[in-house]
Amino acid sequence: MELIDEDGNLLVKNLDTGERTSIKDIEKAFDPLYLQLAKSWDRQLTGSETSESEEEEEKRLPTKEQSEDIRNLNRGPGYVKVFTRGRPTRELNNLFLIQSIQGHRGAIWCIKLSKSRKYLASCGEDNIIRVWKLSSRNLDSELELKEDTETTQNMETNEGIASRRSDIKIHSLYKREYIVPYPFREYKGHHRDILSLDWSQNDFLLSASIDKTVKLWHVSVDSCLRSFQHADFVTCVCFHPQDERVFLSGSLDEKLRLWNVVDKSVLSWTETRDVITAISISEDGKQALVGSCRGQCKVYYLKNEKGDWCIQYITQFDVRSRRGKNSRGSKISGICFSPNGEEFLVSSNDSRMRCYRVDDFSRSCKYMGHHNQSSQIHGTFHKNGTFVISGSEDKAVYVWRASELGSTSSGGRSKLERLDCEYFMLDSNVTCAIFGPARKDTHDLTRESGLVIICSSHNGQISIFENFVTDEQSVKQI
Repeated sequence: MELIDEDGNLLVKNLDTGERTSIKDIEKAFDPLYLQLAKSWDRQLTGSETSESEEEEEKRLPTKEQSEDIRNLNRGPGYVKVFTRGRPTRELNNLFLIQSIQGHRGAIWCIKLSKSRKYLASCGEDNIIRVWKLSSRNLDSELELKEDTETTQNMETNEGIASRRSDIKIHSLYKREYIVPYPFREYKGHHRDILSLDWSQNDFLLSASIDKTVKLWHVSVDSCLRSFQHADFVTCVCFHPQDERVFLSGSLDEKLRLWNVVDKSVLSWTETRDVITAISISEDGKQALVGSCRGQCKVYYLKNEKGDWCIQYITQFDVRSRRGKNSRGSKISGICFSPNGEEFLVSSNDSRMRCYRVDDFSRSCKYMGHHNQSSQIHGTFHKNGTFVISGSEDKAVYVWRASELGSTSSGGRSKLERLDCEYFMLDSNVTCAIFGPARKDTHDLTRESGLVIICSSHNGQISIFENFVTDEQSVKQI
């Protein structure tokens, strides 16, 4: 077999799958779950049916001249060039990199903001969970001075973290950072990649790993509280929104389990007949959505009759296009309910995010433009539901205006397809992108702060961006 491709690039062989890949594509964000699934099925998850042509990929990326201009503009230190597609104006017209932290060694697979909006948890390839504390200026409610003192003491006593201060790169336009640049907690207990995290209302944290365990933590304790053993890789985990003593887990063994945290017992379980890759529970705790490897979304009802829990199957539907290259189902990489609870967003490995109505499971919108063919990249909503954001395998962060319920596109289409978006480039594949709490004040007190974007990269970096807006723009945007 040839060792050089037609462009003269060296071909590298994957010893696990036997697949040969060009050395120029070696940075592509293959996550460990994808590699495991690639061994199990003859049909690759990113086959020719779901891959983009070179011409389509070139259209999505900025030109060489645009890329060279990204960090070389006369807009002050940290300014980030934002590109648009399908829209005449930009809403992210004053975006700045305000902080950058080398948070992990290796890829970060998940970042999760706590329900209290005080902490950010990150995990990934290095088997470590790090909990970062947000600056008190970023919180919706004021913190007590005692908490800030405890944070400082925690950092000062952690000599291992303090010794790595020179490795942390910080860019800030403020006297105080958006995130305290040293971990508030550092949890070591997993032995393999950590794929999923979820917070409870009272700052308990669940972590799911390919070491076949789910572990329970709390920010007030520096060690593991509980460990829940599974038969295979645990791909996703989710707290029950109304009862933090209960959580759901999904695994490669095709079983959906409902756990009791207190006694570590399985309250109920069901066979899904497909590998579970994503889970989400509605805010009222009654409905669970489960995404599968083959692109099916299954709906379950969580019943609790005097402590007797039951997982009841309701229905399922295919997450795919009706025709064309995306007509075969692709792995669902994430499911997210909208803030108002009327819709939910399903991300999949055909580089699409589809929004469905909760009442009848009909598709209301489809977001396109980003690149997600093999990763666990998935979209999320802004807390007020006005924006949708996603990372991408082409080293970019994409932001869309969320579509309103009942809206339709021009041209007579009944299903709105959103191609209009804004995006900006990073130095590595963006594995996660979420919206952070807006600042209560800034260095310029005559302006209100705009959107804050927190994203993680394949190179282990956590980056925070903020869009500064004028008074006129802030009324429209926030």
